[in-house]
Amino acid sequence: MEELVCSRVQDMWQRRWVRLWLSCLVVGGCLFLGGGALRAVAVFSVFRPFTVELNSELTQQERLQSYRIAVAGTPYVWAGGVLFFVGLSGLVFQNWRHLRQYGWLVMAMLLALLALPAELWLLARFDVPLVRLFASGLPPLEGAEQIVLERVRRGGAVATLASFAEWTILLLVIWRPLERAAHEA
Repeated sequence: MEELVCSRVQDMWQRRWVRLWLSCLVVGGCLFLGGGALRAVAVFSVFRPFTVELNSELTQQERLQSYRIAVAGTPYVWAGGVLFFVGLSGLVFQNWRHLRQYGWLVMAMLLALLALPAELWLLARFDVPLVRLFASGLPPLEGAEQIVLERVRRGGAVATLASFAEWTILLLVIWRPLERAAHEA
């Protein structure tokens, strides 16, 4: 009888941890991916459609305001990214012994291992300098445009692929494909 009670208590705590990790992953994913979409819309509004040429119809103040909006969303993206990857890491470590059973978790883990270095490179190379530029006071438009143009030209493909991987992770955690029953593993 005592073993049954201990087992139930242990299962209850394990379910609570899983819910915590899933909550971190989903809330972090919403902030991270939603904030990233907000930043992309703000930044790409300064370009002519389907090009990397600045839209000549916009004034300098309008372009600067678009960059300011993108920078204002950056801390939310960073916080969401930390929550997202902490939640995924927690799920992986808690279910480490059951990875054969949870194929979706293995796929999510591998995608995270591919996306995380890309995100860290984008953060260190482009996002931090842009945030520092705006935090120092009234930023020069030329400096902001130089960083944004370089990010779009050099980091655009990397950012797109990392974003696809992160959206796929979120969908894998929700849909859970390739999950086997305990007796099949």
